[in-house]
Amino acid sequence: MLHRLLPLLCLAVTAASSQVRDCPAAQPEQTIPAPIRLITFSNAALLPQEKQQEIAEIYRHRHVNPGSVERDMDSFAEELAERVRAEYQNTGYFKAEVDSRTLKTADEHVYDLEVQVRSVGPQYRLGDIRFLRATVFPAAQLRDLFRIQRGEVFSRVKVAAGLEQLRQLYGSAGYINYRPVPATQFDDQTDVVNLTIESDEGKQFRVGEIEVSGVDDLTKARVLSELGMKVGDVYSSEAWRKLRSEFPALVETHAPVTADERGDDAAGVVDVVLALQKAAGCPGTLIRLQ
Repeated sequence: MLHRLLPLLCLAVTAASSQVRDCPAAQPEQTIPAPIRLITFSNAALLPQEKQQEIAEIYRHRHVNPGSVERDMDSFAEELAERVRAEYQNTGYFKAEVDSRTLKTADEHVYDLEVQVRSVGPQYRLGDIRFLRATVFPAAQLRDLFRIQRGEVFSRVKVAAGLEQLRQLYGSAGYINYRPVPATQFDDQTDVVNLTIESDEGKQFRVGEIEVSGVDDLTKARVLSELGMKVGDVYSSEAWRKLRSEFPALVETHAPVTADERGDDAAGVVDVVLALQKAAGCPGTLIRLQ
């Protein structure tokens, strides 16, 4: 039977957009510590005690909205079950079944969380990884991105890391809409799982316009010279990610700095927008370029 790895697809690439603000931000919504008394694990012998304690500690430090405590606690229970399931899948027990529930204590304002591992199933090992509809890069290069070898215990986290490496590789070559669709085929006679990854490569994008606003022409020219990209270049999502991380260091300001991108799928171009604006109550903008 062929199974889609839906949890792994949660790593889908999002549109790159960031905003750095040095001025005072709006106050966050008030929360309270989650009213959790105990977190218990049932039938979880294959989950080390250290890992159980580590997971429990995460939720002991969570917060909830005072107006939605019960709903938030139910959400924590669902997250907890998925987290434990992922731990089993990272050690080859890909078909592990895990439930969780929220229990009210004698004090109705305090809760217990209970996790129960219903079954773990067989421990699977990796068979083959095949790539379908992959034309931009050779299959051998794509296979090298997955740090898991044939015969090794099948690990969800290692497969997810490989999928992310695929997205980064394609994105660096301008294929910013690339989408890998993984599917698993289990052989319960040998406890082997084969992985097939179908590629939706999409088109290659190039840099369209580059806009820099909020500074004088001389400073704009200096900023453009530092960007490392020009109109007509193959658009690299990795270069854009690096730019977003380094731009705040390039531009010293107490005003809002926005770095955004606008994609045009039909034209196959991405416009890059950098905006420096003086904010009310903030000092002016100072550009630092070496």
